[in-house]
Amino acid sequence: MNTHPGRRVLRLLPILGALALTALLAACGPSEEELRLAALQQDLTLANGTIDSLNFTIESTNLLIDEMRDRVDSLTVVDTKLLESVQRLNKEVRHWRELAGEHQRKNEQLSRQIESLKRDKQTDQRQIS
Repeated sequence: MNTHPGRRVLRLLPILGALALTALLAACGPSEEELRLAALQQDLTLANGTIDSLNFTIESTNLLIDEMRDRVDSLTVVDTKLLESVQRLNKEVRHWRELAGEHQRKNEQLSRQIESLKRDKQTDQRQIS
């Protein structure tokens, strides 16, 4: 096969042109897909950082909630004891009020009896004189 060297070059020209175009595009910078991929990777990194931050915030909040629950449980026990003490004190106050009322009635009764005896004494003294 005797082919002319010019024909061989002509057949290789489109291939060489495509290679040259590819090399030229590669030399010009990243492709649009590469730029999008880089932007998506940055967005993913930012999203992961945000998720980590939110997870930390949630864990901190959960710890605070647990601490508050412990305090509420403790305060509930204290409230129960205080309520029992107040109820006991109320019973004692009622008892002492009833006792004070009874003593007051007896004192009033004794005062009336003393007044009656004083009148009787005055009456007796008048009769004697």
